[in-house]
Amino acid sequence: VVRRSLITGVVYIVAIECVLANIDFIARSATVVYYVRILLLRWLDLPGEVVTRFQRDWRIDLAIVPSAGDCVQRLLVFGGVMILLAAVWFARKEFRVKTPEG
Repeated sequence: VVRRSLITGVVYIVAIECVLANIDFIARSATVVYYVRILLLRWLDLPGEVVTRFQRDWRIDLAIVPSAGDCVQRLLVFGGVMILLAAVWFARKEFRVKTPEG
């Protein structure tokens, strides 16, 4: 189980987070990295030239991206959904121990 989940995690990170977050189209809004980058630009008190360099490199226009509150909300919802899926998966895969009571 650990080997397969490790491979799945690596594939997710490479295929989804690394590739999609760096391509400028609608699918990158499905990545965690995209929302973390927006929060970095909105919350940190960076000098103006650093912000413009990041915006140019990441191709993020702060006028049209979600607000910081929306980014946090989406990240929390995504994290909650992943925790629930992991809990359901773990509960189904957990083996039953035979005890005298059951």
